Amino acid sequence: MKVAERMIDPALLVLGFAVSLLPFLWWEGVGLDLWVLVFCLWGTVPFALIVFFRHLTEFSFAGVIATAIALAAMAVAAQIDIHRSDSSTAGIGFLFYPAWLTALVSAALALDLMTRAVLRHLARRDVKASNG
Repeated sequence: MKVAERMIDPALLVLGFAVSLLPFLWWEGVGLDLWVLVFCLWGTVPFALIVFFRHLTEFSFAGVIATAIALAAMAVAAQIDIHRSDSSTAGIGFLFYPAWLTALVSAALALDLMTRAVLRHLARRDVKASNG
């Protein structure tokens, strides 16, 4: 488990960058340039926020993994929806979905912390009840 915990931070950042790079790999006529790299860094922000929260708070390892999987799935789904859209302004969605995913990370952290607090409270109550 120690190796997994050490490798999770770079793995999350690579996953975020790779997920952000996907549209540029499957869209025809889009080359790799500075703007693509800037976009990929912007798309990596929610994954970097997971890393930040993991070190700042008690974000559980399971919560980090579950959140990263959900982020990756939602990012790919958003990219596919934007790609399939006939709207002339669909590309603007690429600017906004990382912000929505950042909000999801915050909600996942809150859920993780609340769940852990409830479980700690229940464990303390059980210990008190068994001690009399």
